Amino acid sequence: MLSIMDKARKWLCGALVVFTIAINFKHVWDVLTLSPEMRRQIEISFFSETVLVTILIGGVLASCGFLFRRTFKPACLLQVICVLAVGGLQLRAGHVSAALLELPFALAAGMMIYLGYPFPHTKKI
Repeated sequence: MLSIMDKARKWLCGALVVFTIAINFKHVWDVLTLSPEMRRQIEISFFSETVLVTILIGGVLASCGFLFRRTFKPACLLQVICVLAVGGLQLRAGHVSAALLELPFALAAGMMIYLGYPFPHTKKI
């Protein structure tokens, strides 16, 4: 039987997973629905569209990986890498405040690694 602290840890990590998946897919949707003008502006000020698509694919893969016990920690690490890559590219472009906005997302993924897989696993019969 799980103690109260273990249950709280599972709930917190589960909430972080759901929040991170929602944010990842929101960012993907926002990028897919960008106008051509905004795409050019992002390409000029931040990075190329190829880099943007690569980071988005990494975010989607991480979101899918959060759901399975075996891929949970690698997915969290991939999420941290993607978030830090975006933050680094924004720092390179001179947008310090935008880069600092990425920090809580990297910390959330790191916290998920520390808290562990939140979903109950099925027992083999």
